[in-house]
This record gives sequence, structure tokens and C-alpha cells, in this order.
Amino acid sequence: MNSLKKTLAVIMSLAMLAPLTSCSSEKEKATEVKLLSSKGGYAESKVEGRLYDMQSASEFVTIGEKTGVISAWARELVYISKDGTRVFRSEVDDLIKNDDDDIYAVYAASDNGLVVCKDGDTCVINSEGECNKVTGADYIYNFEFADNGKLYGLNYDALYEVDINTGAAKKLADKGERINFFDIIGNRIFYGDRDGVHIFDIEKNCEAEVPDVLADLMSKYKAEKSDAEHALDICAGNNDDIYIGCEDGLYHYSWGGNFAEQIIDGLISRFGDPSDRFGTIYCAPDGTIYATFNSGMYKYVYDPEIENAVTSELKVYSLEKNSTISQIVSSFAADNRNIKVDYQVGMKEGLTYSDAMKELTTQILSGNAPDVIVIDGLDNDNLIEKNMLTDLSKYEDKWLPDSDILDNIAKWNTEDGKLYSVACKFRIPAVGAERKDLDKIKSFADAADLCEKYRKEKDPHYTILDFFDETDPIRMGLMYEGNKLLSGTPDKAAFEKFYESCAKLYNNDKSPSEMDTYVISSTDSDEASSEYFFGTRYMAEKMNKNVIALGALNGFENELNVVTSLMKIDNDIDAAYRYGMESDKCFVPNCNIAVSESSKNKEDAFRFIASALGEEAQEIEHSDGFPVNKAALEGFYEMNKDADNVYSLYVPPFDSNEDGEGTEVDMEWMTDDEAKEFDSYIKTLSEPVFIKYPIREIIEDAGKKCIEGTVTAEQAAEDTVKQLELKMKE
Repeated sequence: MNSLKKTLAVIMSLAMLAPLTSCSSEKEKATEVKLLSSKGGYAESKVEGRLYDMQSASEFVTIGEKTGVISAWARELVYISKDGTRVFRSEVDDLIKNDDDDIYAVYAASDNGLVVCKDGDTCVINSEGECNKVTGADYIYNFEFADNGKLYGLNYDALYEVDINTGAAKKLADKGERINFFDIIGNRIFYGDRDGVHIFDIEKNCEAEVPDVLADLMSKYKAEKSDAEHALDICAGNNDDIYIGCEDGLYHYSWGGNFAEQIIDGLISRFGDPSDRFGTIYCAPDGTIYATFNSGMYKYVYDPEIENAVTSELKVYSLEKNSTISQIVSSFAADNRNIKVDYQVGMKEGLTYSDAMKELTTQILSGNAPDVIVIDGLDNDNLIEKNMLTDLSKYEDKWLPDSDILDNIAKWNTEDGKLYSVACKFRIPAVGAERKDLDKIKSFADAADLCEKYRKEKDPHYTILDFFDETDPIRMGLMYEGNKLLSGTPDKAAFEKFYESCAKLYNNDKSPSEMDTYVISSTDSDEASSEYFFGTRYMAEKMNKNVIALGALNGFENELNVVTSLMKIDNDIDAAYRYGMESDKCFVPNCNIAVSESSKNKEDAFRFIASALGEEAQEIEHSDGFPVNKAALEGFYEMNKDADNVYSLYVPPFDSNEDGEGTEVDMEWMTDDEAKEFDSYIKTLSEPVFIKYPIREIIEDAGKKCIEGTVTAEQAAEDTVKQLELKMKE
């Protein structure tokens, strides 16, 4: 049985190989970014071959006569065949010489040398096969070889040249704060920080000016926050030009010119698909563009006959950006190039919920309503009451896919026989603890009381893992108790107990003696917010005593499979879990799609829903919920038949009070029996938990004050009840 090793699920985040964001500088005249023309474009196709471990790949390199990327963890050159249709794999001689089973990953490669992680250190291997540790700088995380054979790299503070023969790092340039973008094109090193993009001239050994058009083009990718949110890569063309790949597509720029041209639209290509992750690009001598993504390698060949002319427009609206909706938009646009899809996010650029609602209302009243409305977080009842949503039950023949869907979940938003939206995904609240304590947890308050008991009697490193913000336990609690709290007349006593529980959970999460903060991230996606992560919390519980797992199961690979695999571990912790809390019929519907009653393009809106619910779209896992399409579910159930789906996951010793070096656990896809049990269970779900954004805002504001100690739980409850009653009168 093949075993694919994946990186551990709980680590401090390290930017390793994938180039991330940046931008800005220099002045020119009449600069412009030209969008895709109406005819002619690049046809996208996947390059065939063994590509399952492309999550981390180097820049495209040529070693000998082979051009491709180094697969970081497999430590092989994945190179393109001469006809450009397939990739093959080749071992790199100097890696074999220096491996001895202790090279963990490859960061960069060329004929002149290699950069590897060996015995836990970053090392350079020169062309003679000699290996030296990199010294002279703290944590250089991104490396690339230049055409002149020299090695360059950067950490968050500066740009460095690294001697291939000694490993010594010499600082070249220091621009601003948190450098997070890096690429070498010829003699120019592009790198960027929060201020924008910078260029270092290797030949002149100094900073160079940045063409204004490049600064404008890449301005949205600079790091405004501590972590990069976008991927961007640059490669050389066949003349004095460059190609820039990003989520918006691919752009071409001729050096010295005053315009950049979009040649591939991200919306209708892999570049803009949020279900994947863009890595690096390469322009072959024949003009073919190659690009790597988590899912593999793709090539782009120019076809002058491709039609890009738009014949209709579809407006899609969601309150907050949603990766599943973004992927559906991208897939739908790629399949319908004649339809311009305009995806609008209400709470963008710091807009509040109130601002977003005013803007949406203005659009609707002006006859410019979105065609598709994702109602997540919106006041669903108000939209229905004001006849703003189409009754979808009348048009099932237009939007229902060929394969069946889970009606009890997808069609939850039914009132008086009318269906106002359909859910694409759903989360399942769950609770886990040592078996001896699990039966004691009958409610959210019981979980809080047990955490407090653990803290007082055992004082573990943590009891929940991991709250980053005061709103985390509040949002978590609403998954379990939202229906009870918000049905009927607001109950002050119920809210008071709820806020007391939130405060207990937050204040008893971490030990006061804690020195380190662990960052939870799923193996392939960081999309799920911290209040939802159940699988990683259950992992912590299974490996440590006096820990409770709360949250929601959000998918198969990084959630349910983690839990079912951990259940098979034979250690001294008898952990167990169950669905729900006081009710095991609850679920959280996600990606709830509706059609505006005043839509000008209902036909395409119905087709959009059909695409969203179709098997192909539902087979993509975003860690934001299980699919509602039954055929897609069956596909996930049968994944255990693929031996490559078995992988090892390293679980570190979370608790600083416990000795040990961690454990390597085999993660296996759920068995047929486990799949049957899960499938039977989800068909019984009947209680949707749908929390409106303005209601959640009221509860969060009061809860935060209680947790911070500025008001008592009683005062927080009293204020909440007053505001909710006022909302009801409105």
C-alpha cells in the first residue's frame, strides 16, 4: 500500500516554496492594464502524469536537458515530456548522494546546486555534491537560483545572497517590513513588502526603479496583513518580456512598455479557482505556458478561434467572501464563456453589515438587483416577507441536477410549501471527550463546567485548543444552542447561562503558564474558521488527557477521516465523540443560494444553481461542509478503494506538561461500514442552525464584554434581550 506523507496539521505557519504576494513603485506615462480581447485566447488542459504531490513545488528549473519543477516532499524532478503532453519523474543525483533518509524537503534546485532541509537545517548542496548549512541570517525561507548561477533568498526582513560553496548569507537589500514576495527574472530580483514591489539589479548591485504599470497591476497583492492572502509568480518570456500569474489570471508585459495585457482570465481558468492553489509558471520556447497548482500541472496553448464575446451577465452576491461560491463562479464562468459573471461581496474593504445592506437595498430599488443571492448571514425572514426571493419549487426542472440531493438538508429553507434557497454544503456540530466524561456533557454549559474542572484539578496545557478571539466560543456555542436561544421570546436566563459558559470556556482554555501558542491549520486548507475545527481538536484530545473537542465536522479528508482514523489508535486515552449536543439532529447549512425575484437573468441563475449542486462541483472539498449531492457523497465514500489516499500524519506533543516526541498516525479513508453509518445519520438531520449576521453581532458584542469582564453575564443577557426585542419590533 502506497503511503503519501503530508505535512503535520498543527504547526506554526511557514512560507516555504510557493511565492506569495506584493507590489508598487516608479512612474511612467499613460500606463494601462488591458483586459482580455473578445476573440483569441489560451486553451487550458491538464498535463497528464503522476501529479498527486504538487502542493509544494519549486520554481521551474532546467537540470541537464529536463525542464520541470522539484516536488518538495517527493524530492524528485517532475519534468515535462518533449511533446508537452505528460510529465515524468527523475531522481536528482546530488539528492541521492546526500540523502541518507534525512533530507526532508527540497526548496530550490538548478544545475549549480540545491537547497534542502537536511537534519532539520537549511543546507546548500553545490555542483560538486558538497553540503553546507546556511548561516549568517535568521530563517531564510525562500530561495531561487539566478541565471548567473548564484543563489539568492529572503527572510521577512531582508534579501540575501547565499554562497553555494559555504552556505554563508550576505544581506543585499532591506526594504520595509515583512518581505513576502520573491522572484528572479534575468538580472532583476523582484521582491516585495507591505509598501509594494521592489527590484534589485544583480549586475549593478543596487535597487532599480519599478515600472508604474507593474506597480499598478500588482498593488492588490501586496501584504497588507501579517499573512499573505494571494499567490503570485513571475517568469521570463522569450524576449525581453515577463509573464505574471495570479488569481486574476495571466498577464504579459514587455519591458520598457507602458501597458500590461491580460492573456488568461482567472475567472475562466484554473488561476482563479479558489479550490486550488497556484504555484509557479514557465514560458516554453514555443510560447506554451505551463503552470503548477496543488492539483497538478496545466498548460496553456494559444488558439486564435476561442470566443470571449459576452452575450449576457449574471450578478452573484454574497455578504462575505465564500471560497465554495468563488469556485462555483469560476467553474460556471469557464463553462459559459459567453456569460459575464460578476461576483459581488457586500462586506468588502471594511464595510459593515449596515453599510452592505444599504448598498444592496440601493441596488435592488434601482432595478439593478443581483440575480443570485447567497443568503448566508442575511436576514432570510425579512427577504421572504418582502417577496425578494424566487420560489424555487416552481422551477426544479431548471436548477435540480441529474443526480439526487439530500432534500432534508438542501431544501431546509421551505415555508408554506415554497422553497426560497438551497444549501450546497452543511456542517455537523460535534463534541468529543474521554469516554468517561463524554456522557457528562449533555449541554454547552456542561462542556464549560468540565473545562473549568479540568483547569482547577489537572491544569493541562489547554482544555479546548484553540481560541484566538473572544468571539470564538460565542460562535461555537451558537452552533449548539442557537436554535434554543433564538426561537420564540428571548429568554434572559438562557442568555445569562450561555454567556457564563462562553466566559468559562475562553478563560479556561489555556494554562496561565503557557509559553507557546499553537496554530491549528488543516492539511490542505485554512478556510474553516477556528470555531469550526473539530478534527484537529479531536486529534489533540486523543493524544492528551483532560481535553475536550468542540466544533463542527466540515468535510471528509481533514475532519471526519481524521476522527475515524484516530479512533483506531491504541493508547491510554479512551476518547470518543458524538454528533450534536442536546440535539443530534442539528446541522449548519452553508452556501445557501437563492434567486432574486427581481432578477433580470433567471434562466442563467437557475443554471448557476444546477452547476453548484452538480456532482462535479460537489466533489471538490473546501473544508467548509459536506456535499448535498448524493453521487458526490458516494464518490467520497468509495475513496477508501484508492491506496494513495492513505497517508501519515505527524501529531506533535501538544501539551508542554507532557514528555514525548509526538506520534506518527496513519490516516485512512473511512471504511464502508463507517460510510454507511454516516450516510444513515445525515438523512435524519432536521434542525438547521441559521444565524443572521445582525443577530450574531448583537450576541457577540455582549458576549465579548462579559468575557473581558466589563459587564456581568446578567448585564450582558439583559442588554441582548433588549436589543433582540427591538429587532423583532422592527
